[in-house]
Amino acid sequence: MVWGAISGLGKTKLVFVLVLSPGVKIHADTYREIILEGAVLPWAEENADSIDWRLQQDWAPAHGAKKTLEWCEASLPGFWTKNVWQSNSPDLNSLDYVIWGIME
Repeated sequence: MVWGAISGLGKTKLVFVLVLSPGVKIHADTYREIILEGAVLPWAEENADSIDWRLQQDWAPAHGAKKTLEWCEASLPGFWTKNVWQSNSPDLNSLDYVIWGIME
């Protein structure tokens, strides 16, 4: 699996995650440890530390897992829950609807 993020401040490095379970893209623990703790927080601390920023997720199972949501609410300033962000809007999710479409 490949993960990446973009913002008005720039882009993160791509993160490659080896997934061992057939039919599972990524487990919640792996998402939290490798993506959120290993990529999102370090990038945000370096690039967005002095501004108000939001993490947009598409609410895949690993993103909406109880432990992931608890971690996000505790670790990310101003975290928006699922009921605030329209996760399936192509206008709001450029990576899912534009970038990955080109890559596929």
